[in-house]
Amino acid sequence: MKVEYEILPTSTLKHFVIRDIRQGAVDELVERFEKGYNPSKPLTVVKKDGELLVANGNHRLRALNEAGIDEVPCVIYTDVDPYKLAVEGNADEDTYSPMDLFDWIEVIESMKEEGYTQQVIGERIGWTREKVAGYSRISENIVGAVLEKPNSTKKEGQQKMLESQHTTLTKLGFVTYTELKNITNDN
Repeated sequence: MKVEYEILPTSTLKHFVIRDIRQGAVDELVERFEKGYNPSKPLTVVKKDGELLVANGNHRLRALNEAGIDEVPCVIYTDVDPYKLAVEGNADEDTYSPMDLFDWIEVIESMKEEGYTQQVIGERIGWTREKVAGYSRISENIVGAVLEKPNSTKKEGQQKMLESQHTTLTKLGFVTYTELKNITNDN
């Protein structure tokens, strides 16, 4: 593994996004940068296939661009898995926008779509296969609760669980089966 430190133009950096960038966090960073940019925390970059991928610091990179700051200090890694660095960086207690349950589910689902097994996903993000499997089950339950309509053919326990999930997800602002069905039928 090769590691370098360099100040790079922000225009040469590409986001390696493992989750959505929260605009609220970006706005807060822009405000801080406008008062005086402190470059003491460099972006973590992976050099891969001729590209410079920002594994940790995507909120900062977006904020730098919005604030009109053209250069940023970077720690550049060669031959390192960008997922591993992204996860390690977001586990840092000083992160501007820590990952939550839905971020982790999004990471795992994205990696599954890329063809990775639970074992490989675990190895790449530093988790056990069992922990990845647990988050996958949570994801499946959320999708099931949102998309699956409770009905009388379900066992009583399953019916109560689905109704409870519907209630919780509705409170959180998720679309219910009925709402999704109405949206689909309207189009």
